[in-house]
Amino acid sequence: METIFKKDGQPFFVLGGQSHNSSTYSPHDLGVFWQALDTLHANTAEIPVYWEAIEPEEGVFDFRSVDTLFEGARAHKKQLILLWFGTWKNGNMRYVPAWVKQNPQRFPRVTAHDGARLFVLSSHAEENLMADQKAFRALMAHLKEQNTDGTLLAVQVENEAGIAGRSYRDFSPEGWRDAEAPVPDEVLKALEKEPENDLTRRWARRGYPKGQNWEMTFGVKAGTEAMTAWSVARYIDQVAAAGKDVYDIPLYVNVALDGNPWGWNLPGVNYTAGGPIPRLYPLWKAATPHIDLLAPDIYQDSRARYEGVCRTYNRKDNALFVPESGVGQGGNFKNLFYALGAYDAIGYACFGAEDVLTVDGGVRPDSRDLVDSFTCVAAGLPLLTRFRGTGRIHPVVQEEGEDAFFFEGDKYLVKVDMANHNAGNYIHRGLTLGQPEKPRARGLIIEAGPEEFYVLGTGFTVLLAEKDDLFYSEDRVTNHMPYLCIEEGHFDNEGCFVTDRIRTGDECDHGVWVYKENGVVHVTLCP
Repeated sequence: METIFKKDGQPFFVLGGQSHNSSTYSPHDLGVFWQALDTLHANTAEIPVYWEAIEPEEGVFDFRSVDTLFEGARAHKKQLILLWFGTWKNGNMRYVPAWVKQNPQRFPRVTAHDGARLFVLSSHAEENLMADQKAFRALMAHLKEQNTDGTLLAVQVENEAGIAGRSYRDFSPEGWRDAEAPVPDEVLKALEKEPENDLTRRWARRGYPKGQNWEMTFGVKAGTEAMTAWSVARYIDQVAAAGKDVYDIPLYVNVALDGNPWGWNLPGVNYTAGGPIPRLYPLWKAATPHIDLLAPDIYQDSRARYEGVCRTYNRKDNALFVPESGVGQGGNFKNLFYALGAYDAIGYACFGAEDVLTVDGGVRPDSRDLVDSFTCVAAGLPLLTRFRGTGRIHPVVQEEGEDAFFFEGDKYLVKVDMANHNAGNYIHRGLTLGQPEKPRARGLIIEAGPEEFYVLGTGFTVLLAEKDDLFYSEDRVTNHMPYLCIEEGHFDNEGCFVTDRIRTGDECDHGVWVYKENGVVHVTLCP
């Protein structure tokens, strides 16, 4: 799928950082945030807009906080993605205005099975929907006036929507009404196209009933959560439609994933019930024609789990965009290269960007790997937009116990050596001296043509061998390859490669080594 992010009409790759939830309220916190984005070499700021801030009194709008974000983005030369904290923020109603919070009779909340009212607005209540639509429509009208220079790329509608707080559905009379209604035909038609989906299999085990309620169609637990998802998704789509009617700009919904390793995987307890998690993806797509993307927040370290999420959300009808990931210790610093290289991601951002900095403005030790990875990606952003979807971007990720791996290019066999990464590295060899261990190898290899490669990343060496050469040897592929040129460089504002340093002679021996300090390494060979 084509990217939804455009700048001056051209595809734009989002390398972003998301601020902490309440940073918009504090000029000091915003200052730290802009500094963190510079440290990350990020080009995009993801920042919340709060319903309670823009509509402190019903019908009275104040957009000064929004204008501050545009001023900051322009001053720091960043693009903007605004996050609408309206009805939902992490499955509750923390950022709705006081006049909504204080009037539960008019603005109903989710009712738990025991009659307790949760701190979550009900998606089944028309009054809640109309109030959110009105506020979002006013916001989008203001954004249209402000965004004359294309600073704003997109808007996230709500945040990790659904129910958080010991319930997987609303047990109010309105919730019961919708639970007992027949499953809409749109849902069943969508599932018929997804035979391997978990919800489809549950439907199949019950004999593919039609015209039945959610429980009879999918079972008690699955059917109830699916009903909640349909209600939440339809609510959000109606909010999105109201906004797009005023200003047609890309809109997306982020996903609080299930299956996290730190809980029991219970909807409403360990993740927000009713969100667009993988098994509910077809239902959400059917329910949200005014939403351009479903975007997973990925904090998992496991490669298998991480790639499974990427596969789910990288589809013909949905490009992969990761709006949230971790900044501290964990696997995101390396896993992001799978998203970029193997799953054609159109953007990648980390949450809590301020956390990469120490109090004095340095980089925190537990964020150094992520900052280095972002630095490497930033050096090659034009390549990601140019070669996305071609199958020519290859991820390099050193997993535990791995020293090398291979892949076939058009003309050359490619070996990625992650053990002898400093062989021949006369210029940058000192970078790793004295370190307790070498950096975990990671990066991207872009096959620009049969005899042309771009390499970015850190901690590995690339070796090439002609596939049709029946007599190549270890010495030939390390010391006698017919390089036309090996250049270290960067891309200018027009996306043209600029050479900063040329390698030749001994520096061509032992393969093409790469560190983050090299920027992008451009390799061409004689035909």
